[in-house]
Parts: sequence; C-alpha cells; structure tokens
Amino acid sequence: MEGQPQPEENRRDPETARLEAELVRASLIINQLKTQNDQLQEQLAYFDEEHQPYVNSQKAEEIPQNVPKKRRRDRKKLRKKGSRLFEYHLPHFAQLKFTLIATAVAAIFVTIGLAATRRQTPNIPNSSAQSSVNSPNKPSSIPSISPTSVLPQLTPLSPIASPQQKNIDVQDTSGLAYNVTTPPNLKLSEELQKILNDLVNQATDKKLPTKPLSITLIDIRSGEYAQYQQDELRFPASVVKLFWMVIFYARIQGGIIPDGQVLTNDLYKMIQESDNESASRILDEITGTYSNPEKLNEKEFKTWQTQREQVNRFFQNAGYNNINISQKTFPIPYLKLTEPKGTDLQIRGNPNKPTRNKISTQQAARLMYEIVNQQAISPEYSQKMKQLLTRDLRPEAWEHLDPNTGHFNPIRTFFGELLPINNAYILSKAGWTSGSRQEVAFIRTRSGKTSYILAIFADDSAYAKDEKIFPQMSKLVFERMVERNSSR
Repeated sequence: MEGQPQPEENRRDPETARLEAELVRASLIINQLKTQNDQLQEQLAYFDEEHQPYVNSQKAEEIPQNVPKKRRRDRKKLRKKGSRLFEYHLPHFAQLKFTLIATAVAAIFVTIGLAATRRQTPNIPNSSAQSSVNSPNKPSSIPSISPTSVLPQLTPLSPIASPQQKNIDVQDTSGLAYNVTTPPNLKLSEELQKILNDLVNQATDKKLPTKPLSITLIDIRSGEYAQYQQDELRFPASVVKLFWMVIFYARIQGGIIPDGQVLTNDLYKMIQESDNESASRILDEITGTYSNPEKLNEKEFKTWQTQREQVNRFFQNAGYNNINISQKTFPIPYLKLTEPKGTDLQIRGNPNKPTRNKISTQQAARLMYEIVNQQAISPEYSQKMKQLLTRDLRPEAWEHLDPNTGHFNPIRTFFGELLPINNAYILSKAGWTSGSRQEVAFIRTRSGKTSYILAIFADDSAYAKDEKIFPQMSKLVFERMVERNSSR
C-alpha cells in the first residue's frame, strides 16, 4: 500500500536518511555474517565428524588412497596426537569468525560516529554543488559523503551465495527465472463473461469510469475464464508485493538468500500488513540494490538499474510480457522517503512522463492461479505463500485496522468485506493509493464446490475514493459463482 505523505515534522535531510539507511544495511550484513558463521560452524562439525572416530577408536581404519595427501597427513597426525588436530584448525576458524563479525560491528560504529560528528560540526567546508540544494534552515556547510566512503564493503549489497553459487553474477538475474514458463490453458466462457459484463455495468451505474478498469475472472474447477481489458498494463500499487514474494522464495530455493528469521519477518509484514519498509528491504535483498538518496552518474546508474530490473526479467522470460515491478512503494519511513528520490527517481525516467510499475490483471490472476495450484517455485513454497496470503474474514480481526494511521486493512473496502464469514475462504493481495484501487484474490466456498480467482485493477481516483465498489463487485461475483456451480 502506498499511503499518504508523512507529516512535515517526520521528514529528515537526505544525508541523515542515507546514514540511517546504511545503518540498516549494516544490520543486514551482520545477519548475513551470522549465516556465514553458521556455515563455519558446520565446517567445524564436519572436522569433528570426520576425525573423531580416529581419536576414539583403538585401531585406526585404513586411509582411502583417494583422500588428498594433506588430509591423509592430518589423519596420521590425529592418530598420534589425538584431539590435538583441533589445535591446528580451530584458531583459523575462530579468527575468521571474529574478523567477519568485528568488521560489521566496526562498520556500524563508523556510521553512527559519522552521523553524530556531522550533527555536531556545522562549519566544515562544503562544495558548491552541495550548498545549492541545502535547506535554508540547515547549515550549508555539511559536505556530501558518498556511500562508499562510509561503508565501502557494503556497496552494492549483493546476496549471499552458497558455496556452490559464489560465481553467480547478480546482474543477470543470478541465473534464476520463474519456473512456470507458459500461461495456464484456459477456455473463454460466455457464462462467465456475462458476470463480468454485469460488473462493468455496476461501475457504470455508479458513474465510475470504465476505461481505466481491468478485470480477470478464472473458474478454477472448470478451467474457464472471462476478461475485460485484462491485457492492459496498469499501476498495481501494493499488488506488486505478490510478485516480489515469489522471487524472494526463488532466491531462497536457489541458495542465494539465506532463509533467515529477519527476512522472514519482513516477508510476513510485506504480505500480511502491506508494509512498505519491509517491502523495501525485500526488494533490496532480491536485487542486490538499495535506495541511494543521491543520483548516480550514468555508468553507476546503469549498473544499478540492471541489477534492480532483474525482477522484471525474472517474469518476462516466463511469458509475463512487458511487466515492470522494479520500483518501490512509498512512503518508506526508515529511509525517510515520502516519495522517490535519488536512484528511485532516476529509474522513473522522464519526470514529465515517469515510468511506473505496470502489471495486467491477466498477469496477477495467472500468478495467483499458479500459487494456488502449487506450481509457483515449488509445492513447498507455494504452500507457504498461500499461508501468507490467507485473510481472516471475522470483523474482530480487521475492524480495528485504520489505513490512515498506517495500518493497512486488507478486508474493509476490498473483496472480503461482504463475503459470508461462515462460507468463504480467501487469499488476497490488495493495493490502494489516492489515485487507484486494485486487488487479486483466490476465493472458494467452504465446501470447495465454488473456487475462483478474481483480479480487478482500477487506475483512477474515483475508485480510490469509492469504498463500496470493490466489496459490491466481489459479492456479486461470489453469489453468481455459487449459483453457477450449485446446478452442476
């Protein structure tokens, strides 16, 4: 969800925001180092597993001839000196672990120290380029510090690769692409089309524009579909996070991203709460990029853009034609960004006609179809995605959520609001801004006799303001689909 602009008092100068963003990145690096530390522990355990039998046994086993000479010499030493072999190996690993963790901790303190120094030293000589953009209420003498001067080893942030994948180039999608390469083979249904025609008429009766409206309806059980302008690429708002979730799990399966608790929590918040901060960190992690508050030169930006647009190529190579999911959702409080700046502004291109995220309802419905059918990434990860997308229709679970206070409500004003609590099950991802409303959902009855996917994108402020139209459209589809399947 892209919420309303933050109050003026919450805004910070870009330099402070950058330093705090790098502090967050340093924290992520520590989490990555913890993963590397776990790998080192596994190697220590490997030595223990390999050599301990020789220490404890009364009679040494025969050494296989294909064991490297160094390993054979180590085993001979171990037979003679028992556990003293660990004296040769343990210090090396301990020293390496200490160096890794100490480096990360030092980076954090350097960042904090620089931030504190900059706040306390207002009269440092400044370049003319920087002074021209300083606020009149702030000292104009604060110099510009490039990200590499603060944390040179963290720019850009590349995903941790497993030992078998260290040579993967993050600029070419890390060798990964979406595993489902062709759309589902569905049949166009005249019966379903009548339902969609009634939805369009419903919007017309409320004097809502139909040109910015797209709808896709899929009957899961019959393999039939209907559509209204479903191939039009439209702004998806937070529906884009559904796609980032799929890529995130692909990276985990490929061993490029560690399945850590911190990122798992971010994934939950991104999908369940539509949290933009968590989504920002997830997108950074799966692309190896991060938001730079300052514009980059042409060469640097080209590299940054190539990495960020990995997410587009991931799906485009699987038939999601012309999809664009490379831009973050705003505001992002931890970066102190209420709107795109720096690299996030550069990637939008022409400021008079900026490039935006673009997804069609056909693409959103297809991805939901593949998740529901446990085809996305793998059955295991599809099941995890379904769990994250599940919504609770009971009023006590969502009535207290107020989007105006930053708590996204995935039920009120969306598909689930008017569905029968005791006879409907829903997986959904919705989006909403001041200028649009959109949602894609899988909905079925408790009996499973009725089971369908509905995607509606309305890229117009009239739909954003109308809090009843999506619930009413969803209710109409549910009742008609139940009626359709009850006679079968």
